[in-house]
Amino acid sequence: MDNYLTEAKEKFVGYMRQKRRSENTIRQYVGYIDKLAEQDSRLYRLSNKQIQAFILQSASASAQNCKINALKLFFRLNNPTKRINVFVRPRAEKRLIEVLTQDEVWAIIDSITHVKQKAIIAGLYLHGLRRSEILNLRYENIDRARNLLIIREGKGRKDRLVPLNTNWLTYLEKYARKQKHHSGYTQPIFYPYSTSSIANIIKEKAAKLGIKNAFTRTFCATVTLPTCCSRALI
Repeated sequence: MDNYLTEAKEKFVGYMRQKRRSENTIRQYVGYIDKLAEQDSRLYRLSNKQIQAFILQSASASAQNCKINALKLFFRLNNPTKRINVFVRPRAEKRLIEVLTQDEVWAIIDSITHVKQKAIIAGLYLHGLRRSEILNLRYENIDRARNLLIIREGKGRKDRLVPLNTNWLTYLEKYARKQKHHSGYTQPIFYPYSTSSIANIIKEKAAKLGIKNAFTRTFCATVTLPTCCSRALI
């Protein structure tokens, strides 16, 4: 690899980590740089036309914006004198949010027999969490006294509180007993697991149930749940 590109990427990655960008964002941004570098490893030699063509290879406005964010930051850090006049933000796409119904959510959850997978997917949907958030969850983040989940460093590296779905605890307790998790267990509850594994579970179960686009649809309806037993978690 060209020394310029190696050093530029190290500076790029170092800056993003210093700013506490997520590892997913860092991988995505570096991926854009690597792809563009296939044309010329010294990116500052690329013309505006070449850069614009690279941005427009992505059809969606969100993907184009991600590329613009990555390239603007890269050039600002490594070649601040290079003038680039193609960083024009595409107009945001306005779409209605597609939602899953309560019946669809429960159908997906009920179709899962694997104890760990059931606890993960139920926790994801019943709390409205992102995949990375459910995978980073620890027992210490479950506040039974206030019926809250404490989500640490979610989107934007911000903490937030989520109402605890007590019905989910029945799934979690079953999983905790099977794994023999004891009081004081400090690792992420569902380690090791990946975001792609969660996506595959949802897609597989939804396909069998005939639920379309389950992975790309959100769940924002209020779920009315029965009160479950209040025995202490593990």
